[in-house]
Amino acid sequence: TNDNPSLFPAGSLAIASTGGGGRRLSATPAADRHGVATVTIKVSDGALSATEQFKITVNGVTPGTDLIADGGTWKYWDQDAAPDPTWKNPSFSDAAWSSGTARFVYNQGIIVPRGWTSLRTPGRSRTACYFRNEFSVVNRPLGTLTLKVLCDDGMVVYMNGLEVYRRNMPEGTPKHTTTAESSVEGADESRWTIIPLSADSILPGTSNTIAVEVHDADDRDGGVVRRGAGDVAFDAQLQFLRAPIVSTLADRSSPEDTVAGPYSFTASDFESGGNLDFFAESSNTEIVANEGIKMSFSIFTGARLVTCTPMSNATGTTMITVKVSDGGSETWRSFNLTITPVNDPPLLQPVPPLSVPFGSLVPVTELHVSDVDSPLENVVINGSSNNTTFLPNAGVQILPGSSLDRRWLRLTPNPLASLATLTLNATDGLAASSQTTTLRVNAVLNATSAPLALIQEGDSIRYWANALPTDGRGNPVDFTAPELDDRAWPQGRGQLGYGDEDESTVIPTSPFRVTTYFRKSFRIEDPSRITDLALRYLRDDGVVIYLNGQAIATSNMPRTYTASTPAVADIPFNVENEWHSSAETSAVSLLRAGWNVLAAEVHQAALPTTAAPGDLGFSVELLATTNLGPPVTQHTLVPQRGIWRYWDQSSYPDDTWRLASFEDDGWGVGPARLGYGIGGEATVVNANSDFPSQRNPSVLFRHVFDVADPKLYTALHLYLMRDDAAVVYLNGTRAFASNIDPLATPAALADEPIADADRTAWRHHLINKSALIAGRNLLAVQVHQVSVVDNDLAFDLQLTADVAEDRARLSITEIPGGHELAWPAAFQSWRLWQNSALDSWQQVPESPLSDAGWIYLQKFHGPGTQFFQLQKP
Repeated sequence: TNDNPSLFPAGSLAIASTGGGGRRLSATPAADRHGVATVTIKVSDGALSATEQFKITVNGVTPGTDLIADGGTWKYWDQDAAPDPTWKNPSFSDAAWSSGTARFVYNQGIIVPRGWTSLRTPGRSRTACYFRNEFSVVNRPLGTLTLKVLCDDGMVVYMNGLEVYRRNMPEGTPKHTTTAESSVEGADESRWTIIPLSADSILPGTSNTIAVEVHDADDRDGGVVRRGAGDVAFDAQLQFLRAPIVSTLADRSSPEDTVAGPYSFTASDFESGGNLDFFAESSNTEIVANEGIKMSFSIFTGARLVTCTPMSNATGTTMITVKVSDGGSETWRSFNLTITPVNDPPLLQPVPPLSVPFGSLVPVTELHVSDVDSPLENVVINGSSNNTTFLPNAGVQILPGSSLDRRWLRLTPNPLASLATLTLNATDGLAASSQTTTLRVNAVLNATSAPLALIQEGDSIRYWANALPTDGRGNPVDFTAPELDDRAWPQGRGQLGYGDEDESTVIPTSPFRVTTYFRKSFRIEDPSRITDLALRYLRDDGVVIYLNGQAIATSNMPRTYTASTPAVADIPFNVENEWHSSAETSAVSLLRAGWNVLAAEVHQAALPTTAAPGDLGFSVELLATTNLGPPVTQHTLVPQRGIWRYWDQSSYPDDTWRLASFEDDGWGVGPARLGYGIGGEATVVNANSDFPSQRNPSVLFRHVFDVADPKLYTALHLYLMRDDAAVVYLNGTRAFASNIDPLATPAALADEPIADADRTAWRHHLINKSALIAGRNLLAVQVHQVSVVDNDLAFDLQLTADVAEDRARLSITEIPGGHELAWPAAFQSWRLWQNSALDSWQQVPESPLSDAGWIYLQKFHGPGTQFFQLQKP
């Protein structure tokens, strides 16, 4: 029995005896059938039986009529001189040509198999060999005229003097020195190509001539072309084959940028049940690429389908050729596909979101527009706002740019801190497209919004782990005095201590002592601007803290104490890392202009011993509440809730990411607050982490901003929100670090976890302004986790500068038809006034523009003198 009765019907399997107990199975497949069948043989003695199974594979063979067999005899010309130009015609006499059997090859030191013909290796004067064969047919047989040819490298085929096929050859009439377009190598040298030909190319009842010229590719040796030094191979078979039957495909048309089809056709084979292979190609790949042609099958109708996807914006006509092969022959069907033009809408490149501080002009944004089939002068762009109370539609203006494909977007919101979604539409009169973006105006943090960090957690602190040195009179030095020269004291970052294995700086345990001393210097230019102080500290066991020599805080210590006085109680391990806070308003009077010193003595609850060395811990933070005193002009360089680029991938870039020249196009972008796990984030980072429980140690952030003149600024105020730690760089120079080693790489972890109440708290820091440069500046920030399993992160930042008002300047430049006036954006709140004489000034009514750190305004006026001045409001 068998499982494929259509291949082996009843009676096609027969068993006969061979004598001596042997049997023979004969299997005769049905006519024109091929495939696979599993045959089961059962042997029984009447009581017991056994079975055996095996598979029979019947390979398909396409029946046909040979006109020229492979390995046949051909006349050939392998001389250096070109043959007579009429060599391809039936009337040409090839009596002077050589005769040989295929396959034909060059003999280049290889063993030529028996029956093959070795051609003479050509010299520099030719690259081609020529072959002719004659055949006759009384009547055209049924089937498809099919040429199977093996050729290395290029060829042109002629039937009765007319070209019927060309492969791997340039256009035009080939010469005997013409080289193939490319070299065929490896297995492709022995690969047969199936070429369906038109039966009309042969003449029944008379002699026909097939002629083939085979061309070698250039062989270059040291850059010198050595013609004919390559290799060649040729064999051919001409048959009438019972090729697959394929229905015709009508010419079609389809609009551009639209999938064409599916177009249906039918295909069948004389060998019913035979497997067919489908291919397709385009004559013009600039209209439809070959990979844009897809073949499929309809399970509902049984039809074959061809679908074509045109190239973007391509129009014109291409010939689509569908090839159906049964493995032995092919049938080709072609149809013309015309892609008709359709008006495309103009395209606006995506517009980044905008975020500016309250009271600032919105910088103009350059818009990039393109249109593939309409003149750009016909493209009109307009915009609208979804929050007209904040950003009226009249406040959305599109200004001409430097070229037709560039425009300027100017936004003039009302004086509110709010958010609007802006829709920009571009139309060429027939079609339109749109882009959306957002404008946010943020409230500005000031000195009263966040405490100024005079000493912050993780700062470097000096310590003394011995008895205090003595002065000239033999008395211990006053370690709390600002005047003490402590340069010989060691220093390290907090938390400092020993015994708990969580210290950033481990200090010596010996000599055994009750008291260890600490000092931290900080500088204040104007103490009168400080209205309050807040002290935060961590201590194990007892501590007394001094500001400029005066005790301001005591914890876990008796009323009176000396260097040998132990703390009141031993701090248990579960509260050793708790922070303590206290307001020190009265201590403000102790501050002085210039250098100040915060000092501390930390006492153990008992004198350590070798057997019981104990543990010690200390860290401190001093925060100040300030007022601005006399009015100070401030300029927000980077607003809170601004737009940042971020990198939250598992691998980190090199250190050049901290520089403005670094290409960050592949980074994410979004407004602050950025982070995850807390709630209320404007931009969620690490959202695509493959392992949410194994977060990256840090996320990197970048923000560029423009400065007209760094000398205009007297101080830089940085307001930071970070959970858990951060390292901030200004133009590649480290500005400061918070809760982490300043030299930390992106792979480092934060020193301490941040309390839930402080995760979104703002801290105010004064940073060195010397790294500011004129032009494009960059703030780069590493925000670190305390562990890779931490489930939250938060980041936002504002950078504000104090402006030296006596350095304001106004410049004027002549432009066609008028003048352009410009002044640094540091003075963006100032107003421009004008008059034709030096009296009765009037404010300029036009609204200025902001771009690249400058404010500018163009004035077009007639003849006469005009005076301008910039005034503080």
